[in-house]
Amino acid sequence: MQKVIFGWLFLCLFFSCQNTGKKMAAHEEKLDGTSWVLFSMPGQELGNTKVSLQFQGNKINGKAVCNRYFSDYRTEQSSIEIGNIGGTKMMCPDQATLETEYFDALAKVKDYELTQKQLRLKTEIGVLVFERTDEI
Repeated sequence: MQKVIFGWLFLCLFFSCQNTGKKMAAHEEKLDGTSWVLFSMPGQELGNTKVSLQFQGNKINGKAVCNRYFSDYRTEQSSIEIGNIGGTKMMCPDQATLETEYFDALAKVKDYELTQKQLRLKTEIGVLVFERTDEI
């Protein structure tokens, strides 16, 4: 009888400990696979400048003013934390300030709001507003 009980306990423990793959929280799934274009940024006029942002798994990437960038991110409820941002180092003297301020703002994002057509990344200096796109 002890062998049967021990066997059942072992099987229960074995199946409960199996790795079923990393599950993302529901709010991460909503961001995963989405693409965005920056619409507005505190204190900056974007003009015709296109800045993109994509979410894939727990990673982000995109194109700023003239450099491509990437990072990881993590969400919990409506908060979001973006890791250290890496990217290419091409010179863009015409819009260097805009790109630097975008990267600085992105690194300071604390919260977000997501709708069908808009993503709002909130920082202490204001909100980065993105519009959903399929063209990235």
